Amino acid sequence: MFLHLLIIFFHSALYPSFGLPTLTEVYKAHDGHVSLKWDNFLYVYEAELLQYRRRTNLRLLEVGVMNGGGLEIWQKYFDPTSEIIGIDIDSNVCEFLQLDDVKLYCFDATSSYGTIQGDFDVIIDDASHSSPDVINTFLLWFKRLSKGGVYIVEDLEHSYKWDSGGGLHRPGSSMKFFQALTDLLNFYSLRSEDQEVFNENYVHLYGKDNILYLVDWVSSVKFIDQMVIVQKKVMKRHELHLIATGRKAPIAPYFGPLNPTQAANFERTKDL
Repeated sequence: MFLHLLIIFFHSALYPSFGLPTLTEVYKAHDGHVSLKWDNFLYVYEAELLQYRRRTNLRLLEVGVMNGGGLEIWQKYFDPTSEIIGIDIDSNVCEFLQLDDVKLYCFDATSSYGTIQGDFDVIIDDASHSSPDVINTFLLWFKRLSKGGVYIVEDLEHSYKWDSGGGLHRPGSSMKFFQALTDLLNFYSLRSEDQEVFNENYVHLYGKDNILYLVDWVSSVKFIDQMVIVQKKVMKRHELHLIATGRKAPIAPYFGPLNPTQAANFERTKDL
């Protein structure tokens, strides 16, 4: 908890909230529809989303509505110009739940965008938690995440439950999938002899187009207890360039261009 508080302190210096209540304070003061969160989630969310606190016209999507309390809290926490949208597969949510200034849609978010248009700055998956649903939802909706946006998946403890399609080191579990994203971050460092293993574990499981999209657009993957946070790049991945500077190399001689404006350009592409 101390680390989370420290992160919040430094984020506050960069993204001041000018006396606005913290997410924990908003959560504890909430008296509307019920919301259930692990206590550490509030500190994580505060640290990760504080930069969006004052952003106008923010768009947030939460998959999995249940009683709707989480959506109400986001509506209170972010700027009043924000658009808060919830999706749930249960039609009762749209029929009986009434939330002020929150849009609700009822359909299967694992396979469709429904009638929802546009991209989102923040996407949160708090739905069924089953591994197949989590993976399919991510593969679909990460493409609708704005450049520089964050995609957050809650309750990854279900990734270790067999009745949710999970299990420790079980292929196809949501945790194994998000761990695989770390390999995609280093895709251009893989060796040619890794191609067969890569195709077997990633391309054949999730599809070539999906894998190439993630290689281009995943910026970082952060694991926190029962949660993963995936950041999208601001710009599509470009070729890596090895930059050399300096003129003296007494230990390990360097025979490339010495002028940094003539930096070595290594084209690194791979065919899947």
